[in-house]
Amino acid sequence: MLRVALICLGVIASTVTSDAQRVRDRIANDELAVVDGPDPIMDAAIAQGRATLPQFLILASSPSRSMSNFTIKVPVPTNNGDEFFWIKDFQLKNGRYSGRINNTPRWATHLKDGDVITFAENEIVDWMYVHNGRMKGNFTFCALMKREPKKEARAAIKQFKADCRL
Repeated sequence: MLRVALICLGVIASTVTSDAQRVRDRIANDELAVVDGPDPIMDAAIAQGRATLPQFLILASSPSRSMSNFTIKVPVPTNNGDEFFWIKDFQLKNGRYSGRINNTPRWATHLKDGDVITFAENEIVDWMYVHNGRMKGNFTFCALMKREPKKEARAAIKQFKADCRL
């Protein structure tokens, strides 16, 4: 059985208060979201991230002043399944990417937040950045929000200014 752990936001999570707290507390605490087995919604999110990656990489190489927090998501194999990390400060060198982990590892105990890892472009499953205060990309976050109660999902999407459709 395929098992993966995804970090929801990590890179822009913050402490929050409101009536729809549960989802946002998990995000603020950098908790894992575990996806067991085949998941068509998550598969579609990853496909969308990969399909739009070339445009993202162009933007990331020459961003406007209104763009920030460029990160990409990659898997790291563990004994429990793949754990996915947001990678900041990424760069391409000799045909491979490297960057700093921007989440606290839970399953990949040989790693820590801030470690540099190297990976191939075809390993990138998602991307995100902030443009004029709005989160762009992060398709896996949007897929995870589709699993949550609508009220909580809408509150999280609103707080993080994500472009998600439920």
